[in-house]
Amino acid sequence: MNILDIQKTEKWLELDDLPGESWKDIPGWEGFYQASTLGRIKSISRLNSRGERIKTKIRKQENDRRGYPQIILCRNGKSKNYKTHQLIAAAFLPNPKNKLQVNHLNGIKNDNCIENLEWNTNLENMRHSWETGIKTSINFSGEKNGESKLKNEDVIRIRELWKTGEYTKRAISKMFPVTESTIGRILNGQYWKRLVT
Repeated sequence: MNILDIQKTEKWLELDDLPGESWKDIPGWEGFYQASTLGRIKSISRLNSRGERIKTKIRKQENDRRGYPQIILCRNGKSKNYKTHQLIAAAFLPNPKNKLQVNHLNGIKNDNCIENLEWNTNLENMRHSWETGIKTSINFSGEKNGESKLKNEDVIRIRELWKTGEYTKRAISKMFPVTESTIGRILNGQYWKRLVT
């Protein structure tokens, strides 16, 4: 059974080490959290800020809207959200050139095994995504952007509705799956500026 299959089972959240797994402190979170070579994160047994005992346990990860596993780390009543692959790389991979991004070599976003990660620049990361076919177009704007909630015809309709003078930005935002501020940015040319109407 490979690591991606194990992630789908209860074994992923069990405290026992998986075959070949080793742990290191997460930089900046020493004594609180550790990362594993297989992509798991665990909290370390300690007393919290209220003097209550926190037991060692494997932390559950949730995917963000782009499919990357993420986790919330807490200390002294404050919490912060992190991408799991960033924490794994910080714990295990040297980064002498202080590169800011972590690349998944096989392109699988939830494969956070240390052998699948490398530090990259934004340009290196983009180049890798094109070379491996993860991204197939250099033009990520407008409806060609996979994360876009609008199509070209939606933006044209938004502009037409605004020009009538009968609708507020708020009213228009209720007709489309975007916020009022996004409608404002479309109307003032910050978003979708390449689409001429």
